[in-house]
Amino acid sequence: MPVLEMQGGVELRAAAILHRIAVAVAEAEGSEQGSCKKTMLERLALIVSRRTSKMIRRRVAKASASGNTGRALKRVIAEISFEQEGEFQ
Repeated sequence: MPVLEMQGGVELRAAAILHRIAVAVAEAEGSEQGSCKKTMLERLALIVSRRTSKMIRRRVAKASASGNTGRALKRVIAEISFEQEGEFQ
């Protein structure tokens, strides 16, 4: 299974698949392959960022419910601001 990592890494097979998708979409839309691929990667990065944010918040909620929320964890949550909907729509 091709892998896209949360840290931004892309397995070679995943990169090849993304390239083929970008080529097909660019041909179908009559746009440039490079800009199509860039847009796809930007959207994927945003999706991964939002998903990571949700996972962290869910863990904080569990920790808060059990009374184990530390200052560092609260600070991380305060810094996460990926809730800007519509940025890449």
